[in-house]
Amino acid sequence: MVKIKDLEEKRCIMAYYKCHSDKNRKNLFSNSSIYNEWWRWWGMDLPKKKSGKPMQIYRNQFVLSAAKQRKGITSEKHKEYTEVLNSITKWINDNYDLSVSRKVNRNRFHDMLVQLREENYAQLIHLLKDNGLADKGYSLHDTSSDNIFDLANYCLICNGDGMTVTNGSYETILEHLSTIAIEE
Repeated sequence: MVKIKDLEEKRCIMAYYKCHSDKNRKNLFSNSSIYNEWWRWWGMDLPKKKSGKPMQIYRNQFVLSAAKQRKGITSEKHKEYTEVLNSITKWINDNYDLSVSRKVNRNRFHDMLVQLREENYAQLIHLLKDNGLADKGYSLHDTSSDNIFDLANYCLICNGDGMTVTNGSYETILEHLSTIAIEE
């Protein structure tokens, strides 16, 4: 099963970014178009060839090669990643309102992204307090850059026996907090 960290936030960022383009909407929100940008920003999320280059996309699907695809030769890994890419593209297309301008859609995606980040931060703070970690010297700070296209970043600090710091995105900090809560 394919697992992409911070998928919700990355989808919102991608949708917001794509709304800045002047390209035709049909080509803008296709698997190929989304994949090209996703690879540039978060290449570690998607498959690579053994050479380290991006996997090939043919007719909006991950393939071993176009020739093999035409012969019907596929792999389960490619199908799984195609399903993930399809779900990302579908989510963007489902949330893009054709009855309004691209600028209005861009503002909607921006608002969705800001709201998601606020909810994620509040959830991390809530988890910190609910597990009693705040009482044990743990604190969380939002250290995100001002660039809206960067993933939100958080800094978890513990002032216990020695100061320890963990930095990361929402899901990274969430996993770390879950691990600490189990250990404590």
